[in-house]
Amino acid sequence: MTARSKKWLSRFLRYGVAVVGIYLVVINIRLDDHVLVWDVEANRAIEASVEHGQPDPQFPLTVHVSGERSTRQVTEADLMMRPDRRSVSLINGRGKAAVLGVVPRAKLAGRPEGASVPHKILIQTTGDATPVFITPEQVEGGYTMEVEYPLREIGLRRMVNEAKPQYLYLAVAIFPLTYLLTSVRWYLLLRVLGVRLGKFRTLRLNMVGAFYNTFMPGSTGGDVLKAYYAANNAVDARTRAVVSVVVDRVVGLLALMLMGGVAAAFQSNIPQCRNVAIITFSILGGIALCVVVARNKTLRKALGIDFLVGRLPMQEQVQKATGALDVYAKNWPTCLAALAISLPVHATVVVSASLCGKAFGLPLSWGYYWVVVPVVVLSGSLPISPQGAGVMEFFAVLLTRPRSCTIAQAVALTLSIRMVQIIWNLAGAAFLVGGNFHRPKGSTSSSDAEPTVEPTAAGA
Repeated sequence: MTARSKKWLSRFLRYGVAVVGIYLVVINIRLDDHVLVWDVEANRAIEASVEHGQPDPQFPLTVHVSGERSTRQVTEADLMMRPDRRSVSLINGRGKAAVLGVVPRAKLAGRPEGASVPHKILIQTTGDATPVFITPEQVEGGYTMEVEYPLREIGLRRMVNEAKPQYLYLAVAIFPLTYLLTSVRWYLLLRVLGVRLGKFRTLRLNMVGAFYNTFMPGSTGGDVLKAYYAANNAVDARTRAVVSVVVDRVVGLLALMLMGGVAAAFQSNIPQCRNVAIITFSILGGIALCVVVARNKTLRKALGIDFLVGRLPMQEQVQKATGALDVYAKNWPTCLAALAISLPVHATVVVSASLCGKAFGLPLSWGYYWVVVPVVVLSGSLPISPQGAGVMEFFAVLLTRPRSCTIAQAVALTLSIRMVQIIWNLAGAAFLVGGNFHRPKGSTSSSDAEPTVEPTAAGA
């Protein structure tokens, strides 16, 4: 395959993921409130949209059934919950049956304890065209609802109309703190390698990289441009400047994983949190093992890593890069400081997203946001599709749906995370004014050999 063909294939896959993901999200979003109705005459469960403008709760409801020209009136007794599972196994060896709907035992508001056991379950067995109601006792092992979906699922239109703007304003207002802290983090990592860039210059290049993140694949694509400009600003230390950008991003992602994993571990009673904690700490453990191997010459030689590295092209740059990584290993206190700085960065992102979630009425606890948001942001950082389109939505739906969120609410959360960041990323255009991102006059940096590190920089 030619280089041109590979380029077009890569582009097709990236944008294909975005298109497919967005398509799946769009076709599942409900513009108006949605209900599941038991049609007695037709003996079937039908999906219907609530006529716009009817407050919740209010009965009877005027609903529109797909394919019908006229509206119909339904009462609360006509409604069913969307099931939290696809199928159940029936007792007495009757096999499996698809679950079409659940009739709750009591009203959603003020449910007594143990009300997660439904009153009736609407099922349909294979080969039987007529659905029937059964009791939880007829299900093998019983039936307990792990997720109680609302009888009336909120639609995108009402969610936006009823959004609390004060939460959204606050979510946007606190976000610039992330850029200031990441600039300080990168400044420390640059100083360790002996790359002398001023604090404002570091902030400016950081904002320029953020600006390009808006248009590049993933939420970290702008790092390529950031590394390019950093190299131009450190002519005698190009390789180290590029390495600093990579390490800066890796440190940030490790801190995000650590924070999300710890938050998930504290909520391990929730199945989704338990899975996130297990996956996160497994990945972090694997990374720690790789670091141990990389720092042990005997293991590197035994595993053939040194041999493979020695066969890589551009050996001069490879040796400079590995030398820069050795400097970071020797000055680990600064790396720990960079990791510590990353925690309030990600905490700001989580709080901002939580405020957006509260603005749109998502039924999530404050603690659960500290698990969902890191996973969604991490998935968006993968350079798969522009701004993580489709990928972020997939993980948001996967984690929030079991907590009684609709797809529209999950999408609102991801759009909020993305739009708040884009608003401030676009503000980086102000730092493009002047356009000179080459080495500033009078700047100095040590040679691209072994950097000289001041004690104050190493312990920063």
